Amino acid sequence: MEAHPYARSSLVVSIISFHGRGFFPGGFLPTLPMAVCAACEAIIGLTIEISFIATFTQRYYGKS
Repeated sequence: MEAHPYARSSLVVSIISFHGRGFFPGGFLPTLPMAVCAACEAIIGLTIEISFIATFTQRYYGKS
């Protein structure tokens, strides 16, 4: 089953807005490959931040 094109575009915009660029340039289209790459970059950045927070929390609270 193929995803609806609007669903894919809304997912890209949602990811970029949540963790990435909050403001879009005037010619922004969620279907552009640059927007999809920005969404992938936002997911990778969020994963790295979560790992930093988990590591810091474990070290701060002295979990062995």
